[in-house]
Amino acid sequence: MQNILVLGLKLFLAVAGNNSDVDRNDNADNSPLQAVLKSVMPAVISAATGSKDRQELETMAGQATQVIELVFDLINTLTTSMSQRRSFY
Repeated sequence: MQNILVLGLKLFLAVAGNNSDVDRNDNADNSPLQAVLKSVMPAVISAATGSKDRQELETMAGQATQVIELVFDLINTLTTSMSQRRSFY
């Protein structure tokens, strides 16, 4: 129960203060979702793996964010493809 409360607090603080955790050297075209994911993912990964190394957590969070974005792009592409396919019939 205590671990859930700690994770909830970490997630709240990550979302509330996402400007401090976002890498300012990233491209200017980052979406708000990407900024939130980059700030929330280290807390989630830390709770799942028990790792405390900030550099390692930020690297894994960046990779997890990229995977999530790829899944969203795939879903968007499939949705577009299916809607175009239906218009031919």
